[in-house]
Amino acid sequence: MDPSDYAVIERFAAEYVWWKAPDEALRQPKRVIAQVMNIGDYDDVVELVEQIGEDRLRRVLTHAEIGQFNERSWTYWHYRPSCKFSCDSHDGLGEYNAHLSARSKS
Repeated sequence: MDPSDYAVIERFAAEYVWWKAPDEALRQPKRVIAQVMNIGDYDDVVELVEQIGEDRLRRVLTHAEIGQFNERSWTYWHYRPSCKFSCDSHDGLGEYNAHLSARSKS
């Protein structure tokens, strides 16, 4: 990880992964990135995109665990024009939609 990336993720770890100490949260930088993508405010999301880039955000979204993104954020990041995330079955959208469907039936 680039040192400047680390500094941004470290700052976000303290704010967005509040239930863990920053040092502990930094052991899972993808989790910190996902949390900012999910609940981050506009300025923090812009800073994250500028600092770590669209490709890394795409990888975090592609490998996200169920529950890391709420439905609104999941949809936003898949359809955000500048990201050009694909929405085919290879990115987990099909699995996520199946999860939402099953959850709504229970």
